[in-house]
Amino acid sequence: MPRIKNIDKALTSHLSAHLIELFDGLRQKLMEGCPDNALKDLSDAIISAGLLAKGAAVNTIETDYILSQEFQWVFPDIQKMVEEALEVGFPEFIIEWALLLAKDKKVLPANILTPMMRYFSKHPDLAVHLVPAIGPRGFQLAKHFDEFALFDHRKWQDPLSFKQRAQRKFAFSLLCLQDPETALQYIIAHFSKMHEDDKKNFLGQILKNGVEENQILSDFLSKGKSQILQIFFVRYCLLHHKDFYEINKEQLQNSKNKNDLLSFQFQQTNGRKFQWAPELVIAAMNPDMISELGIESYFFEYIQQQQMESAFLDSFQGYPKSKLRNQYFKWLIKNKCLTEEFPMEKLTQGMDFLSYNACCIEWLETLNGQTDMEAFYKASLHHRHFWSDELCQTIISISKIPEITKKFEMMVFWQLMAFKMNPVSNYANKLPDEYRFRISDHLNFEQVIRFRKFMRKLDKA
Repeated sequence: MPRIKNIDKALTSHLSAHLIELFDGLRQKLMEGCPDNALKDLSDAIISAGLLAKGAAVNTIETDYILSQEFQWVFPDIQKMVEEALEVGFPEFIIEWALLLAKDKKVLPANILTPMMRYFSKHPDLAVHLVPAIGPRGFQLAKHFDEFALFDHRKWQDPLSFKQRAQRKFAFSLLCLQDPETALQYIIAHFSKMHEDDKKNFLGQILKNGVEENQILSDFLSKGKSQILQIFFVRYCLLHHKDFYEINKEQLQNSKNKNDLLSFQFQQTNGRKFQWAPELVIAAMNPDMISELGIESYFFEYIQQQQMESAFLDSFQGYPKSKLRNQYFKWLIKNKCLTEEFPMEKLTQGMDFLSYNACCIEWLETLNGQTDMEAFYKASLHHRHFWSDELCQTIISISKIPEITKKFEMMVFWQLMAFKMNPVSNYANKLPDEYRFRISDHLNFEQVIRFRKFMRKLDKA
C-alpha cells in the first residue's frame, strides 16, 4: 500500500538501490562478455540514475516552499508494474491515473515520478495529460535537468525554443491553457518566421481550446494573405459570425442542388470567394452546416467518392459535440467502409463513452465475421476510449467466429482488456481465465485491475 514518509530519503534510497543494482549488472556483463552497445546502454542508465540521485538533493536544497503532506508519498508496490507497462507500450492506465489524481489535486508518487517524466518526455503528444499530476517536485526536476525540460513551465512561454515539432505543439498547448491571450500574441509576433506545420498546429490549438470571439484574432486572420491564415479565418468565422455561416450554408445548398459539391468554395460577406483545393474546403467545413441542410448521406457518398475521409474528419476539430460524427460512423458501418486503411484514430477521437461503445457494438454485431479487427484495434487504442461490459462481451463473442480467428490474432485484445474494461464491474471478476493476459509477474490482468480499482479509491479519499 502507498505510504507517507520522508520523501527525500525515500527518493534517494530508491535511486541508490537502483544504482547498486545497475553496477552489479555491469560487473556481471563484464565478466561474462557482452556487445559494446549493451555496455553503452547500461553505462547510460548508471549516469542517468546518478544524476537523478543528485537531483533529489538539489530538489531539497532549492525548493522554496514546504511541500504539504499530499506531495510526500511513495508507492513502491507498483514500481515494476509501471515500468514494465511503459516498456511494452501500455501508458493508458498511467494517463488514466494522472487524470483521476488531477481531479482531486493530488500528484503522482515520487518513486514513479521520474520514470513517468522520462517516458512522456519522449511522447509529447501524450505528455499534456501528465502535467497536472507531476506536482512541485516534478517541476523542480524539470527546472534542473534537460532530460525533463519538456515539463519546465518557464519554457512553455517560448514554444519555438524546443527542437522537435511535437514538443513545440505540446508547449504551445500548455501556453494556450494557461494564458490564451499571451498565446495569441505569441503567434502574431512569430508567425512570419514559423514553419508551416507549426503555424497549422498553433492556430489549430487556438481553435481546439474553444477560443471565444476575439477582435485581435479576427483582425489578424482577416488581414492575412497566406492560405493558412485564410483557412483559419474561415473556421473562426463559421464559429462566431452567424452571417458568414448562413451565407456559406446557402452556398453549400446551391452546390448540392447542382449535384456539384466540387464547385463549392467559401464566400466572404463582401461576395469574394476563396479558391482552395477541395480537400482544404472539406477540412474547414462546419459539420453543423451539413446536419442543418439534411444532406448527410449525400455528403458522405461524396466524401467517399473523392477519397477525402481524412480531410472530412479534420473538420470536427473545434466541434467535439457534433452529432454528425456518430452518423458518419454508422454510415461507414452500413457501407462496410471500416478497414485497416481507414483513419480510425480520427474517426473515434473526441467521442464520448456512450457513443463510442454504442457504435463499436453496432459495428461488431452488424459485420460479425466480416469485421476488420485490425481496424477495430486501431479504433480502440486512444487512451480515452474504454470498453463497457457489453462491448467486452461482444469482442469475446466475435473471437469465437472461425472467419475471425483465421484472419486475426485476438491476443492483442486480451492484452488491452485489463486496461480498457471497467475495473469495478462484476464482469471483471467473471472474465474467463483465457481472456486474462499475463506479460509477467508484475504486469498481468489481476494486478492491473487491482491497481485501477485502487486509483478510484484514492480519488475518493
